[in-house]
Amino acid sequence: MTKQQTIGAAVLLGASLFATVALARGAASSLPDEFRKSPWNVRTLSVGAPSDGALVRGRKLRPSPAARMWNKADMPAHATPDLLRAIDRAAKKVRKGHAGSTLLVLALSNEDGGPLADRRSHQTGRDADLVFYATDTKGKPATSKKLARFGGDGVSRDKKLRFDDARNWALVEALAKDPANVTHIFVDAKIRVRLLAFAQKQDLDEERIERVRAILFEGDGSEQLDAFFHVRIACPNGQSRICKV
Repeated sequence: MTKQQTIGAAVLLGASLFATVALARGAASSLPDEFRKSPWNVRTLSVGAPSDGALVRGRKLRPSPAARMWNKADMPAHATPDLLRAIDRAAKKVRKGHAGSTLLVLALSNEDGGPLADRRSHQTGRDADLVFYATDTKGKPATSKKLARFGGDGVSRDKKLRFDDARNWALVEALAKDPANVTHIFVDAKIRVRLLAFAQKQDLDEERIERVRAILFEGDGSEQLDAFFHVRIACPNGQSRICKV
């Protein structure tokens, strides 16, 4: 990269950061009067729609044995408290049933929300990309330095990992039952078919399966949903005037 290109990239980055801060400040200043007063003026607010909005006073995901951010330190790691609690509860349920499991969170939102590179949503703190649980070829829990993408056969493209049906089903079922009201889990069509087939083979109660099926949607091809689940929750309680589904 030339010196001129480096300067240009720095200018674009600075402009992007300035725009994000301006968006958050604008969202806060344009809120209805009731949301600029106690108790709302100290709470996290999800403003607008997932693909056109902002996050006010976003909370950062704190790493734990059950869940942490993906390897890259610069990934967006903020969300509403409802979403953070949902991730924590679901990850802990998986870990309880499958000792040593750690859920990797690929992306949340910027602290102030707004647009993210390579993502159309994630602007209001209600979206999360959760990396699939996987095993090595010997069936032991494993992860990869690079994001692994899986086919319908459950094998990663590099042949080194296997899609962990049991843990991934446990995750989506926990999210489907969570009080945060998960409304959508977007995933690749082949993975969706695989998960539901796994549940049928386990002879699970049909009501349990249907609860997951109702929120498990095929992606539109704009994301690498053969590598992670894109999870979205409902608007926070009491914020229907400023939050859009």
